[in-house]
Formats: sequence, structure tokens, C-alpha cells
Amino acid sequence: MKKNAVSWYLAFPLILLILLISACQTTDKTRSDLPVSKDQSLTIMSYNIRLGLGQEDPKGDIYRMPWGRNLDAVIAAIRAGNADIIGLQEVAGVPQARKIADALNMNFVFEWHQTSSSRLPWWGVAILSPHPIISSRGAQTNTGRGNTRHIILANIASPNGQVTVVNIHKDKDMKDGLSFENILKEIQDEKDPVLLIGHLNAKTNYPRLASFLKKFTDTVNAAPTKTAREAEARGTFVRSKQRRIDYVFSETSKFHVLDAFLIAKEYQSASDHIAYVVKVKLIK
Repeated sequence: MKKNAVSWYLAFPLILLILLISACQTTDKTRSDLPVSKDQSLTIMSYNIRLGLGQEDPKGDIYRMPWGRNLDAVIAAIRAGNADIIGLQEVAGVPQARKIADALNMNFVFEWHQTSSSRLPWWGVAILSPHPIISSRGAQTNTGRGNTRHIILANIASPNGQVTVVNIHKDKDMKDGLSFENILKEIQDEKDPVLLIGHLNAKTNYPRLASFLKKFTDTVNAAPTKTAREAEARGTFVRSKQRRIDYVFSETSKFHVLDAFLIAKEYQSASDHIAYVVKVKLIK
């Protein structure tokens, strides 16, 4: 076992280089001609997939673990959510995003989290949808201490109109509030209704979340359903109950929240986060 671990460790830089070369563009999309649903609502999912590693955590050394080994379970969980728009965090590059999208017959876009050192980028965020992705762009929200993060913004042609989707994986270590400020700056000129999706590394009582609530609604609070109350009570992090750190915020004046829930229990072991799903309807 030790020999195999060493071999994987030595091969890791080469694997990263191959991934980076094969994904030299910031965003990518696979197809844009899929039929759209006639359903009046939109189902949205936020899901941190932990590089497709599952829940096992041998001393926290994810660099020596085979990324994507649990990807089939991740794909099954996403498929079970039957969502129109999916925001994935901790995705191991464009090849992994493409593999998920191909399995689900969806369009996708991807953005790397750049590094603030000579180390190659190794993870990022992706947005998937069966509906056409009209355009997309990435934006840096913070940098420093090796913890540079990017968001990805995508304009998606939903069945009832175009929406702007922002997928976020906020830094955990920086407490200066710049991530929230920069996200709001990036979307201030958006004309389409906006959805903020992501793993925010912040509990619900985190003061800086209030900056989002000036214009957006925390969907779990707005949904008038028992499943929303259950999601709020359980939280989205597997190892810590009552820790809700994954969110979907909908623009208050543009969306009506119908429901919110966690993915079914049989799929909750696919990652160390539980996929959070909401149903919203555009306000005409």
C-alpha cells in the first residue's frame, strides 16, 4: 500500500499537467440544441461533489486519492434530482465536468480556481443544464494565502425566459468579506433574473450573508414546505448535522420559491455534502 501511495504521489504533478493542457480554455460547453421542458417551474441544485471521491478521508490527503473513483454515485445523485440547472463545486477539471455532463446529456461550462503560486490549478466550479447555455464567463472573487477563488456566471435559456446563474465556492479562510462584495459587483449589471448557487463555507448566522439578502431570498426560508424545514434542520454537510453551508439564493423580485429539499437519503453518501434542491418559478 505504501508503494502504491508513493507512486500516486509522484505521478500527481504529471496528471495535473495533462488535465490543464486538455482544458486550456476557461469554459466549455458540449451541446445547445436539447429540447426544453414545458414545465412552468425550474428545479435548481447546488452540489459539492468533492472531486468525485466520496466520503472516505484517510488523513485528509486527497492528493493521494484517485479522483473520480465515486463519480458514478455522484452522477446518480444528480440524475435523481432531475434539475434544470445544477451548480457543482469541487470539480476536478473540465474532463470531469464533461464526463458528468455527457452521462446526463447536458450542456456545461467550467471555471478553474486559479492558484496564487506556481502550483497548477486543480479544481473548479461547473454549471450544467439540459437547456441551452447562451454565454458564460468566470470572475475572480478573492486571492491570497493560496486560496484564490473564482465564480462562474452563465446565461441559460430556461423554458420561461433567460436567467443568469452564478455558481460559487467561497473561500473558507478569508474573513474580510471581499468575496461577498466582489460577487455582488459582478452581478450588479445583470439584466436577467439572477440565481446564486453554491457552497458558501458560511453557516446561516454568518453576518456577511446579510449582504445577499438585500436583493436575494434564501430559498430554504421562503419555501412553504415540510421538506424545506427538514433541509434547514438537517443541514447540507454530512459530517456535521445542523450545518447548512450550501445555498440557493433567488432574486426576490424575480422568483417565487415553491419548494426546497435535500436529495433522497439513498444518494447522500455520494459526497461529503448533501445535494440541495429547490423549485422556483419566474415572476412574470
